Amino acid sequence: MRRTEGGGMTGRRTMAALAVLGATTTLGLAGCGGSDDAGTTAASAPVTTAPELPPGAPSAPVGGILTVQLEANPTTGYEWKVDAVPAGLRLVSQTYRPDRPVRVGSGGTTSFRFRGVEPGVYRLAFTYRRPFAPDDAPSRQTVGVRVTP
Repeated sequence: MRRTEGGGMTGRRTMAALAVLGATTTLGLAGCGGSDDAGTTAASAPVTTAPELPPGAPSAPVGGILTVQLEANPTTGYEWKVDAVPAGLRLVSQTYRPDRPVRVGSGGTTSFRFRGVEPGVYRLAFTYRRPFAPDDAPSRQTVGVRVTP
């Protein structure tokens, strides 16, 4: 696996790492380890034009859960952050799971779980950077999701 100038990972696994999982409906999320705001700002509305979403883009009904997974390696100091959570979504949790077998310096997957609260098509933007090096150029990833009535 190679790093790009902005710290992002390249190669076959990178695109697969944006393994955006289909939606699942989950009841009783108390104690998930996340919060609705998680330190992010809310965008005001869904995307007004209906962009074409790629096949397999996450979709869930209102109240359902959308999961976005991004390949990561926090041992390098880099971490994924969601830039802003649109008003029609709520961030439920952000977790990291290392690849198996766990080895020093090996990577893993950061998962973001969102609850759909309003129907619409939304764009989620993520930034991969080292928080202690704000002058480094970050890598960015954008994912489109749909919340259905």
